[in-house]
Amino acid sequence: MRIAIPTFLFAAALAASPALGEEPSEEMRQGASIIARVEALLAKDDLKGFCAAVHKFPAYAGYASRACQAGVKANVRQAEECTEARIALQVAADHEECVAMPPEAFAQRKQDFGEGRARFLQDLAARGVDGEKLIAEERAKLR
Repeated sequence: MRIAIPTFLFAAALAASPALGEEPSEEMRQGASIIARVEALLAKDDLKGFCAAVHKFPAYAGYASRACQAGVKANVRQAEECTEARIALQVAADHEECVAMPPEAFAQRKQDFGEGRARFLQDLAARGVDGEKLIAEERAKLR
């Protein structure tokens, strides 16, 4: 059930959108934080670092859980698939799959990340939030 990076970032932006011009939500900050963490790793072609930054980020497990629950509501998943233990196993499996990906797939992930970043920024702008500024704030926290 690998969650696509663009989907993950877009969902983070949509999760709890503030009214136009208000302070960014915690979910928006989480999206900006993962972008800040991942973009430097992608620039270095650091596959292991990229995979760890995405799959070990707490928001990833939360999103995986919400996606699983949505699958239950849509009758495409069973409730027992969405337990905390099963989600943790899925996140670990996603991480292992990520680390083992071939260079061509990593190149595609990098492209997907760029598209997801653009959608994230576009969504934030539509809500009156300066996404570039938010990413810069999160990047500064990493230093």
